[in-house]
Amino acid sequence: MGNHFVPQAYLRAWAEDGDYVVAYPTTHGAAFIKPNTKNIGQETGLYPNDLEGALNREIETPMGPIIDRINGGGSVQEEDKQVVATYFRSLIDRSPMARELVNSKVPEAAAEIYQKLEAALNKQLAAGADVRSVERRRAEIAEACRKAGSTPSDAIWHMALKPGRESATTNLIASMSMAVFSAPPTKHFFTSDRPAMRPLRGIYGGQDAFLLPLGPQKVLAISMVSLRNFTISNQDVSMINMRLSAEADRWVITSRAESWIREFIDKHRSRS
Repeated sequence: MGNHFVPQAYLRAWAEDGDYVVAYPTTHGAAFIKPNTKNIGQETGLYPNDLEGALNREIETPMGPIIDRINGGGSVQEEDKQVVATYFRSLIDRSPMARELVNSKVPEAAAEIYQKLEAALNKQLAAGADVRSVERRRAEIAEACRKAGSTPSDAIWHMALKPGRESATTNLIASMSMAVFSAPPTKHFFTSDRPAMRPLRGIYGGQDAFLLPLGPQKVLAISMVSLRNFTISNQDVSMINMRLSAEADRWVITSRAESWIREFIDKHRSRS
């Protein structure tokens, strides 16, 4: 078992058969499987075990009672909002796709750092610094930046994931309105290995809202406009599932296998 980027406790809301969910690969036409929550939303060597432990202890565990309360028919309380915002942001930041994005920016960042340090060294030379010492330092910096740019490590990404770091984005999310949208009894929400959804327009009076499915019948909505809890339409459930299908990386996850789901996922991934 590898490191989880989608928490096991989160996925258990879709596990109607013990600890097993229904998972549809994003590959067109591929058959669904029924993995244990331990074996999906994870990857070997994604980050150090002590980091996963900290994420579980400081981000996932505080969110657990909130998820349980919402799936049991409760609401988001004002005192929950910082916990929810931190959890939402963590789900975005800890995925393999986020890792790739961060590492893709390292070469450019390394080049910029080298240019700034080189300018500083040139100023030292102009001020009469020892030439040999400066040139030795220049060579060391150039080699370090070359290595960082050619083979980025995950160190920068891991630093960004550490719990307890102040984040303007997290604080902004915590300041927004939060509410719970429920599916009609005959409908259910999917989730995926990228469950924290970017703003979706049209679900609530045409306004943008961040969305996070918390179970087959509940979605958490976050918006700059004032929200209230309510049961959304069948069409809105389909709209949310369309977006989840389109944005999933490897898996779309449901609580049940139904004949229409494979075609639905394929249809909406082809449009993304």
